Amino acid sequence: MQEKITNYMNTVQKTEEEDVFQEIEIGLIPEDWDLVRLGDVCRKVKAGGTPSRGQESYWNGDIPFLLIEDMTATEKYLRHTKSSITKKGLENSSSWIVPPNSIILSLYGTVGKAVINEIPVSITQNMAGIIPNEQKADTDFLYYALENSKKYLWSVIDISVHKHITTTKAKQIPIPLPSLPEQRKIAKVLGTI
Repeated sequence: MQEKITNYMNTVQKTEEEDVFQEIEIGLIPEDWDLVRLGDVCRKVKAGGTPSRGQESYWNGDIPFLLIEDMTATEKYLRHTKSSITKKGLENSSSWIVPPNSIILSLYGTVGKAVINEIPVSITQNMAGIIPNEQKADTDFLYYALENSKKYLWSVIDISVHKHITTTKAKQIPIPLPSLPEQRKIAKVLGTI
């Protein structure tokens, strides 16, 4: 993404003066951009939970339930899941319903895989639901920033039985942040590439 953003900046906003960049922990960004943490531009960043598999009454309901395999089978937009849970399953677990037009980030297994959900979806503890603050960050721009953060994520990864990161670490992901109108322009350009 850094290369795409740099190319975008060089071609779309070329000025008579030479562009000035600043070096930050994730590379070069234009000098007039801020560097923020994911948690600073979101209303919520929270992992989910899984209802007990031993309770049949928790499963095969009408609430879509996202698994890592659903995420890896999806490019950018999540439109369906293979599993579902019941309201009782939701109430008896740490899962929660992530509203549409949010971002879901894999914390385990395929660490750093991100999708934008187009449907309300409940999530496992292996992922974080991210609700952007729409007055600070564009959802599509954040998606591309997270997709570009894999190198950073691998530098802070924990290894126990599986490679993973915590939601605390996810909230600390560095995000290069231009103005909101510029975010939308960049996301639109990246969406067409």
